[in-house]
Amino acid sequence: MSMKEYYLVSGASGGMGSEAVRALALRGLPVIMACRNGKKAEAVRERILADIPDAELRIEIFDQASLKSIDELAGRMAASGVRLAGLFNCAGVLNKEKSLTMDGYESTVGVNLVGSARMSMDLLDCIVPGGRIVNMVSLSANFVRLDRSVLDPSRPFSQLGSYARSKRALIAFTAAMAERKPELRVNMADPGVVSTDIIRLGRWFDGLTDVLFRPLCKTSAQGVEPAVRALFADVSGKYFVGEKVKDVPAKFLDREMMDFLWKELGE
Repeated sequence: MSMKEYYLVSGASGGMGSEAVRALALRGLPVIMACRNGKKAEAVRERILADIPDAELRIEIFDQASLKSIDELAGRMAASGVRLAGLFNCAGVLNKEKSLTMDGYESTVGVNLVGSARMSMDLLDCIVPGGRIVNMVSLSANFVRLDRSVLDPSRPFSQLGSYARSKRALIAFTAAMAERKPELRVNMADPGVVSTDIIRLGRWFDGLTDVLFRPLCKTSAQGVEPAVRALFADVSGKYFVGEKVKDVPAKFLDREMMDFLWKELGE
């Protein structure tokens, strides 16, 4: 009898994370909801169960801003013999002010890049051969440049710039991982501009944004569609956006940065 294989979704209580859980549950797949806020996660779980009573949804509490917490989550998964068919790194932040994680990274980079990389590496032993890893990236990566200072907490901070750099670096790391882990399917997904809480910048114009801009955004369910397609695709090292699957744009494939990020975060 074959062992059950789960899909793990980080940030599963957020807008797109919860929609990913729902999409997987609709396919009859068991899901591990990895979340920071247990109360919020349980509320999401109950909403999904109300619509899909037979869904198998397991909650695991962790904080992607803490490498120790990620390590502990992976340790629990390994100790309980969990086998993962797929990992969707959906947890992310867009911080208004500069802060540092307990590990000393600027928090936006620490969660979006370092945390996603650590999740992927820590859970490798749980992922079945041919299993999937999907990282959530962003079109904002097009508007910044990348260098080694992305991991330097002392570099100048800007709300949108730090977010975009974290996502551009995640593209490079994901591409590097796809090269080095040919036994897996490692891809990235760009949701476009989605109407979730993350686009609230904590600024005076948020009210105007809600009225003028938010109605033009994708819903969370629409935004997560590329990632769900990536989770089931039999390709690796690809960029999923909208209804398309593309080669990763060459401008993101800086060999020096790919090797640097792999050495710092992947080995």
